[in-house]
Amino acid sequence: MRRMCLSVMAILFLAAVAMGAGNAAQAWVKTELYFGLDIPGGGKVTQEQWADFLDNVITPSFPQGLTVFEAYGQMRHENGDIEKQSTRVVFLVHPADPAASAKVQDVIKAYREKFSNPQVMRLDSNVQPDFYAD
Repeated sequence: MRRMCLSVMAILFLAAVAMGAGNAAQAWVKTELYFGLDIPGGGKVTQEQWADFLDNVITPSFPQGLTVFEAYGQMRHENGDIEKQSTRVVFLVHPADPAASAKVQDVIKAYREKFSNPQVMRLDSNVQPDFYAD
């Protein structure tokens, strides 16, 4: 009887460890979004327009947090011309699931629609974050 109780306890312990490991091993993605600020046909996205887009589109989609910084970028077009422009880069760390990916695509679509199809680049990388907050 004692041996059976120990076996049951060992099975329960291993099941609890496996359940805890499953939570710790959740898949995460870091998404980098590069938003070109040049508006096709002329003009640039202003600081005020960017702040409004960040506050009203990106932040509500990813309220858990994000990082934004200013950058400079350039790319070569098929005709050989090199385009240089100011850029805003947004880093998001989110669960690797279709819902989060769809939110990212919605942000890209909203930006391109609002500012007449400026350039946007998306990079996704699998990551293993450690969060230190509160």
